[in-house]
Amino acid sequence: YAKTQTDLLDVLRQVSNRLVGAYALVVLDKRQPDKLYGVRHHAPLVVGLGEDEYLLGSDVVAVAEHTQQVGYLKDGEIVELSETGVRVIDFQGQPVDLV
Repeated sequence: YAKTQTDLLDVLRQVSNRLVGAYALVVLDKRQPDKLYGVRHHAPLVVGLGEDEYLLGSDVVAVAEHTQQVGYLKDGEIVELSETGVRVIDFQGQPVDLV
């Protein structure tokens, strides 16, 4: 997918729909080093929201001391972190709110 598409968020959505089992992935693309992606499917993944920074972790304890807020991804959600903010979609590509 990645060789034919430039939107890594869409690539992760397509790949996630084909994977089986429980997983939480964190992905960095060398072509877009200013973005970090996380994928959750039956495994914990949280987003730490700090001042001018975002973190991904497997548990609140891992990010709480470094952030001001913590957001929780639900199963079947993908997050994109960038300097402009946080964007979350589900595995069907629909935007969702981070809770």
